[in-house]
Amino acid sequence: MNIWNRFITSKTSQENVNQEILSRGIQRDTDYNDFEVIEGDQMTSLGWGIKYNNTSFITHTKLPLSHSALITLSSRQKSLLIVLILTLLLGIIINFKVTMVIVIGVLSFIYFADFLFSLYVLLRSLSSPPEIKFKKSEFVDLVEGDLPVYSILCPLYKEDKVLPQFLQAIDSLDWPKDKLDVLLLLEEDDISTITAARRVGPPSYIRTLLVPHGLPKTKPKACNFGLAHAKGEFVVIYDAEDKPDPLQLKKAYLAFKKLPDKVVCLQSKLNYYNSDQNLLTRLFTSEYSLWFDLILPGLQSVGSMIPLGGTSNHFKTELLKKLHGWDAFNVTEDCDLGARLFKMGYKTEIIDSTTYEEANSKAKSWVRQRSRWIKGYLQTYLVHMRDPIDFFKRHGVHALIFQLIIGMRMVFILINPILWLTTITYFLLYPVVGSFIESLYPTPVYYAAVFSLAFGNFLHFYNYMIGSAKRGYWDGVIYVYLIPFYWLWTSIAGCLAIFQLIAKPHFWEKTEHGFHLANPVPKLAEIKVTFDLDTKIPKLRKKIFKVLFFPLSVLLKNLIDLIDVFGALPEISKKKGLNILLLNWRDTKHIWAGGAEVYVHEIAKRWVAEGNGVTLFCGWDGKTLRQENIEGVNVIRRGGFYSVYLFAFLYYLCRFRGKFDVIIDCENGIPFFSPLYTGIPKILLIHHVHQDVFRKHLSFPLSNIACFLESKIMPFIYQNTKIVTISQSSKEDIQKRGWGKNQHAGVVNPGISLLKKGNFPKTQHPSFLYLGRLKEYKNVDVALKAFAEIVKLHSDAKFNVAGSGESLAKLIRLSRSLGISDSVTFHGRVNEDEKFKLLCESWISVQPSSFEGWGITVVESNACGTPVIASDVKGLRDSVRDDLTGYLIEPKNVEVLAKAMEYLIVNAGERERLGNNCRLWASYFSWDKSARVFLSFVNIEYQKKILIPSLEVSQG
Repeated sequence: MNIWNRFITSKTSQENVNQEILSRGIQRDTDYNDFEVIEGDQMTSLGWGIKYNNTSFITHTKLPLSHSALITLSSRQKSLLIVLILTLLLGIIINFKVTMVIVIGVLSFIYFADFLFSLYVLLRSLSSPPEIKFKKSEFVDLVEGDLPVYSILCPLYKEDKVLPQFLQAIDSLDWPKDKLDVLLLLEEDDISTITAARRVGPPSYIRTLLVPHGLPKTKPKACNFGLAHAKGEFVVIYDAEDKPDPLQLKKAYLAFKKLPDKVVCLQSKLNYYNSDQNLLTRLFTSEYSLWFDLILPGLQSVGSMIPLGGTSNHFKTELLKKLHGWDAFNVTEDCDLGARLFKMGYKTEIIDSTTYEEANSKAKSWVRQRSRWIKGYLQTYLVHMRDPIDFFKRHGVHALIFQLIIGMRMVFILINPILWLTTITYFLLYPVVGSFIESLYPTPVYYAAVFSLAFGNFLHFYNYMIGSAKRGYWDGVIYVYLIPFYWLWTSIAGCLAIFQLIAKPHFWEKTEHGFHLANPVPKLAEIKVTFDLDTKIPKLRKKIFKVLFFPLSVLLKNLIDLIDVFGALPEISKKKGLNILLLNWRDTKHIWAGGAEVYVHEIAKRWVAEGNGVTLFCGWDGKTLRQENIEGVNVIRRGGFYSVYLFAFLYYLCRFRGKFDVIIDCENGIPFFSPLYTGIPKILLIHHVHQDVFRKHLSFPLSNIACFLESKIMPFIYQNTKIVTISQSSKEDIQKRGWGKNQHAGVVNPGISLLKKGNFPKTQHPSFLYLGRLKEYKNVDVALKAFAEIVKLHSDAKFNVAGSGESLAKLIRLSRSLGISDSVTFHGRVNEDEKFKLLCESWISVQPSSFEGWGITVVESNACGTPVIASDVKGLRDSVRDDLTGYLIEPKNVEVLAKAMEYLIVNAGERERLGNNCRLWASYFSWDKSARVFLSFVNIEYQKKILIPSLEVSQG
């Protein structure tokens, strides 16, 4: 039986069919010999299908086989794939290194092109959002009697649990019920859902249709069956778990009325109503926010193909029937239809309306769902690339965009784990494999690869942030940095997709719904319907603007830093002493600088005075010079909150290697992992162990990741590295945990550096001072609550808070709520003169922190004769001598702190005794002494280099 004179359309001639085959580059005698048509209703597509390899497939469509994924690879594609594989194998056998250089070069420049395209789409999406928006007046002007019939296709399979929720969602649609044509498409063998539908008893505007049992068992086949029965002028698909915007049908109708005839499809945005169910749903929501609120509008703005979402696609019914509906063999039929519409000259637009659905909350189910999506994208790519030359001739640059959006994204999913493993191997086994891996990256390839590694990944992070911000999903921004773990799961799903593409290409991995039912989800009435931006409150607009454009500024800053990896740096000349490289998170001019930065700088400038060269590499806050010389210390600021670690690695390999004798690797929770990329002598500086900080002040799973890095990875990498810490408590904590087991930890206490100018007597009224960073774990709120009790007894008491940090606004609000704002002064960050004056005038300093390495401000207070009330915790136990220079009290106990403050107010003799002891205690500490002790450790480590040759590879 000749398939083509009936399968395309009943009126298509054999000559036209042959021309169709030739235009697609498919060899009819090899690809379609084993097919027979199964004829159905001559007026509709019902019952139509094909028979292949003695298997009958009822697809309910007359879609040409050249547009179908029934065959995964055409003969031409199989031949090309075999040639590529044989060429690669032959190249590996003849010259492995050259072959890998070529492969890596091609991939690197594709990644680079993808970065540029992603950046372009981002900017287009932000500068001119193309979504079709609506005003309230447009809905008011609608005459419901003039509205046409609207068909809704609802393919359901094993959805009995969510059927009541779905019927409620359909009932909430703002469209005349006598103009609704809702079709519940139930599979003939799905007894549970059929029973549930009969039990619920749907209203009269809902029809229940049983899709005849048979292959293929896919959603698009059911939709084709429903399309043949649709009565409406327009048709839309909704999935079982969907909660569409109640105004969505009216928005689609209005959009179709004012758009050109070429627009045959409208895509509503999709998102999730159970975003906060667990970590997986949070990341899934961020991904959907990125895709539907950023990427798709960006693609629309450049007039390219829109890969449709699987639901909430609105069509002109008759035209969709002429296009033969969906490919029943493509398991991501929506993406395929979007590509087919575009290639046939039609357009898809995006409307400002959202359908909320259920995010998959179980990892195993999510992997299966994602594997189906990836498999469908691969099917779509192979179908539409059966004649690539014709594709490029007809569509030019949009054919190239198709490669990046559909083809290469799937390739990236499969290749990324290999590249990640290579990068990790390079870091961990640099002495063994570093030179070989570097040899695979010629200079142009190296630049493109490094650029893509640094800024390609940054751009992906920021895209997720911006997508979440546009959606108003602010919690999603917090979890963006966990996206790499999400990508890893995607790659696992990609491997499963490849297996299924080969073994069972048309198998539909059913997504199970209803996991959210044990958790509260928003009711339909709670889903907000938004119109144009003019109706949004100014405060929200300001917040959106800030979140959207802050990541762009950070991206630009990091881009400048990357370019400067290959630019000019101050000459690092050899000194008579040692050339020392300090790697620290921040420096003293950073907006969030604290005691750790003071410690590093005070030590460093004294080393310079002794004839050593010191370079401090640290993060840049965007408010200071990117490099400067401060008291002889060469300060280079690159990278930000997290990226400073990456830039330290890049700068060392590209600019610093061979120029330094010793590295001081400063750990501020996470070290710079310098042993992975340098063999010169190193000292790990740890101010205090951060395990408790991570557990109490980071949310899951960030806390677990940080704890794992510090407790497991860091000790392993630094097991042969000398450790220096700043207090005996920190040393004991380090040794108790078994860190630095091959090296004894040294202790170098901080000094003090007060500029004593003038004489400032104590105030006449009771006065308290907190001096330091304003962070949550510093517990300044505890001090304010205790002070509120003091004010009740001593109305003239004053509390000075000197310092800045993330908790400032929260503390100001707290002081107001406690009714003590008139008695509390927030000074912000103070200079040395102001600090000295406050320390001298205050009766008592308060240090209620939960964690400290030492407490520089404690000894500074003591130097001014001011006793300190501090938490009885590690670090502060070393700097505060209990009952000699102050009191150590139970952390976070407001009542005990208030009693200690009151006791010192009413006992002037006790204040005087403690003050005299304070001055004596402080006299034992100086930065000069600390610098000398630390330098002795440095010299010892450097001397080992003479006895044991370094593994460091020198430049030139």
